[in-house]
Amino acid sequence: MREQFGHGDERFEVVAIPGSAGIASVRIDGTEYSVSALVVSGSRISFTLEGRQYTFDAAVEHERIQLKRGTAYYSFSRIEEGSEDEGRQDGAALSSRMPGTVLRTLVAAGADVKAGAALVILEAMKMEHTIEAPVDGTVNGYPHPEGSRVMPGDLLVDFSPAG
Repeated sequence: MREQFGHGDERFEVVAIPGSAGIASVRIDGTEYSVSALVVSGSRISFTLEGRQYTFDAAVEHERIQLKRGTAYYSFSRIEEGSEDEGRQDGAALSSRMPGTVLRTLVAAGADVKAGAALVILEAMKMEHTIEAPVDGTVNGYPHPEGSRVMPGDLLVDFSPAG
């Protein structure tokens, strides 16, 4: 398997290299890592990478992979080969573009909103940034509660476009 992924403004290629018991290693941007003890149970993924154990809760929505480990969320988008706007995915406007802190959530989960509605206030670089709905839709929730630190590419609002 060879896939291109994006996280924030970063892009990287992942190649899964098969072995006798499933995936034996992965190559990420040319660096190979050994993988063992890969277990998938429902939405939980556990594996050992270079001798260190990792466990994540995973969700896949609209070509976006979201991993949760404790209170940390990681969001990756699959990049279609040859797409004109590689790296730009549905919901990109709802992901953090820089390290920051979620100051306030402005709309309740489950609420329907119009394009341009203010959803979240993010504090970054000593400034407040308002994250707005890119299109009409529904706010499903907020992966990071108020006061949480976020990194570039982290999803700020779980959002479903209308229709």
